[in-house]
Amino acid sequence: MVQRPPGNTKVELGRMVSVGTKFSAATIALILLFTAGVYVVLSRHQRESLLHAKELAAGAVTQLFTESCAAPVEFEDDAALTKTLNGLGRNTEVEYAGVWQVNASGAVGTQLGQLARGPAERLSRAPDAVLLERRADRVVLTSPVQDQAGQTVAVAVIAFSLAHENAAIAEVGRKTLWMSAAIAASLTALLLAMTRLMIVRPLGKVVVAARKLEKGETCELEFRSNDEIGRLAAAFRSTATAIQNREEHINARNSDMRMVLDNVGQGFVTLDIDAKMSPERSRIVDEWFGAPDPSMSFVDFLQRIDEATAQWFELGWASIREDIMPLEICLVQLPQVARCDSRTFELSYRPIMKGEQMDKAVVVITDVTARIERERAEQAQREMTSVFSRIVSDRQAFDEFFSEGSGLIAEVLRSDCSNLITLTRQIHTLKGTCALMGIESVAAFCHNLEDKLRESPDAVDENDKQTLRDLWENIAQLHSRFAQGGGIELSHEEHDAFVDEVRRRVDYNVLAATCNSWSFEPAAKRLALVRDQIERLSARLGKSAIDVICKPTKLRLPPSKWGPFWSAFAHVIRNAVDHGVETTEERAKAGKSARARVEIGVTHEAPLVVVSVRDDGPGVDWAKMRERAEECGLPHVTQADLESALFTDGISSRAEATSTSGRGVGLSAVREMMAKLGGTIELTSQPGKGTQLRFLMPQSMLFDDPAARTSRSTMAPRWDSLPPTRTVVKVAPLRSI
Repeated sequence: MVQRPPGNTKVELGRMVSVGTKFSAATIALILLFTAGVYVVLSRHQRESLLHAKELAAGAVTQLFTESCAAPVEFEDDAALTKTLNGLGRNTEVEYAGVWQVNASGAVGTQLGQLARGPAERLSRAPDAVLLERRADRVVLTSPVQDQAGQTVAVAVIAFSLAHENAAIAEVGRKTLWMSAAIAASLTALLLAMTRLMIVRPLGKVVVAARKLEKGETCELEFRSNDEIGRLAAAFRSTATAIQNREEHINARNSDMRMVLDNVGQGFVTLDIDAKMSPERSRIVDEWFGAPDPSMSFVDFLQRIDEATAQWFELGWASIREDIMPLEICLVQLPQVARCDSRTFELSYRPIMKGEQMDKAVVVITDVTARIERERAEQAQREMTSVFSRIVSDRQAFDEFFSEGSGLIAEVLRSDCSNLITLTRQIHTLKGTCALMGIESVAAFCHNLEDKLRESPDAVDENDKQTLRDLWENIAQLHSRFAQGGGIELSHEEHDAFVDEVRRRVDYNVLAATCNSWSFEPAAKRLALVRDQIERLSARLGKSAIDVICKPTKLRLPPSKWGPFWSAFAHVIRNAVDHGVETTEERAKAGKSARARVEIGVTHEAPLVVVSVRDDGPGVDWAKMRERAEECGLPHVTQADLESALFTDGISSRAEATSTSGRGVGLSAVREMMAKLGGTIELTSQPGKGTQLRFLMPQSMLFDDPAARTSRSTMAPRWDSLPPTRTVVKVAPLRSI
């Protein structure tokens, strides 16, 4: 009830539920619903995250186990299989592991061995791929065990306990519930207090004051429970009351805004068109950098934080004042990062428009030090996983990559920037090979170096070289850590052919040549690696689903001759995916099938060795290539002129360079490498149907040089941190001769 004013005025009020009560009840209900939803979502997300991490780890362990037990199963080595199971048993989370023999029809036969710490698993038929089953108390993976020919010879079942994860999920659920309840209680109490203070009492004062002003009376106010909304319309007839209420509201808003600015984790600074700082700013700005002088400009303020960033900002802001370029471009050119001591801050700019012109701008400053450190740690983890998986899957290919990369690093570190074309090719080649191998840190740094070289020929300084040296040293340490030992792999077909030659007692030179070829890399394995690289790159670039066809081959290629070629071939792969593989929408518009197709092969077409890459993409845009050649002053009349321009430094059909292509460097590096190898390049491209590249090299590329064979055992690693390695030859047992 509101007290009746003195006099004959009679105010009839009915008791009803207060607006504040209604608002509070609605707020509490919404907070409870929101908190319950947050609890359910967080609990489910955390549970799925824990179980997904468990499944990933279980999948990795299962893959390693099946690869480890393939040989014992194939050679019926029960002792080795038992040893492998015992090794798996060191993982305390493995409750059960079993290996069953599989016949040619895929039916499961006798059990070859098991490790039982809990309930045993049963199966009736070998799966074609790894199967994962999540149960309440365990994760069960069923995986085929394949021999070197890719045939399923056994099936393995491993059960991993979820006791630890279930306990963690329960604990996370309890903590999430308590945290949600605490947040709900805090928000409810705060909103109730704010509702009582900022809505109920002010509205009551407005109603009473409005009636007193209408009658010219004054009296003290008493507050009782009532519904103020019904009296607000009559109270607002008074202009003075409306103005007073509006001022109070504005003051409250300003107070709330100041509270927000002083308690958020970001800094806000307002600049005028001359980059003068407004006195109103976030308190955290003063805590980070110290309070600025009242007359200080933002350039001077940045000067004491990061001198280079201040100079960059001054140049960029000048273009905004001059209003020469579009505002969006000018804002993008302003510095995005500032560094103060050991902390990194991100700068973003929000224009405040007055008509079509910018009147002011808000600079949002965010401390991203923790995020950057976390991203670096995640990148290092991804690189370590990539190096490990590639060494395990194809040790020889990774060793070749590391050797070639070390050589490129050494050339870049020795460069004095006098030969800009060579330096750019080396950096671009290093970026391409590292990106395909999953070495993100080196690839990203090389991309930044390319940008600096485009701006200034002398941009690569000693600090850049030291950073590149440190990044590669990290990769060298990973290589040294995982690349212990070595080996030569033989297929059964190669082994049997060698045994037949021994039986025939052929010339020992033939046997020696055969044995020497075992140290070469199987071309089929290299093609498989290229296929994986194409598939990963296509997925990363958002292209359509892709079928990569590797033509069958029995060739083995000497690494000493082919290492430089494969390094340059990385540019061909990246261009084939970036230019030759369309998106799903583009293929549908062109009337093509949803899946793209890329064919790769290595063949011996005497007297040549041919490496081919063919896609079914849009083909080379010769009209655009003619424009680019004309802009650069190159011949562009005949088709041969255009093909030559395509392999020229600085020529690309893309208008802008990306981290994948567009520099106009990759194909020129490929042509230079082919010239060194004494080979040629054939290009065939049909608009809308695709492009084919054939690299023709002399068949001497199939044979190792005597000097290379002699130096293979004595050649020191090309990177100082690499430890010496030993070679182990793995062959199938010889049959009786």
